[in-house]
Amino acid sequence: MSELHLIRHGQCHYGPPAPDTLTELGALQARHLGRWLGDGGHRFDAVYSGPARRHRDTAHHMRESAGVPLPAPAVIAELDEYPGHGIFAAAAAAGGERSFERMVQRWRTGELAADGLESFAAFVARVRRGLGHVMAAEGRGRRIAVVTSAGPVSVALQLALGIDDETTVRLHWVVANASITELRYRPGEVTLTAFNAVPHLPRALFTLR
Repeated sequence: MSELHLIRHGQCHYGPPAPDTLTELGALQARHLGRWLGDGGHRFDAVYSGPARRHRDTAHHMRESAGVPLPAPAVIAELDEYPGHGIFAAAAAAGGERSFERMVQRWRTGELAADGLESFAAFVARVRRGLGHVMAAEGRGRRIAVVTSAGPVSVALQLALGIDDETTVRLHWVVANASITELRYRPGEVTLTAFNAVPHLPRALFTLR
């Protein structure tokens, strides 16, 4: 079987003045992860990244701090996060909703929609395509790292565990920055072996947002 290590990006800015950039703490989280990987003798046969700057920068800091060679990341567009800004804009246009968690659940059910806004079903299908591409490209006996966001990590959990859509969305709120979720796979089988692990982070560096 092969191992797929899904890494959530470090803490980042989501709005002005520098959206989609790591905070100072987020960069530190990524560097701690890299040092932990290097010190523990962890090696990867391949590294992938979602397309967002926070994904790519997390992968960069991780690789620079590892102290051992890690492969340059290949960018997989399908492993981007769900359209958070679009969901917020659609909710604002509909009026009244202030809780982003409720906005996302309304988007999941299709109650919240807008022209050009990716649906939840399309998001899940996209992420599954991206994961499928990585697994097919790497084949058996490989150890792979993928830097992405909490949403795609929750979709990977759904793929491994068969959980429903509501639980999938609820789980993504608890995925920690710079955490590792590990799957093992072979043709026709995906198994969860670790979720949301942060052995590399001191308690003071633990964040969910």
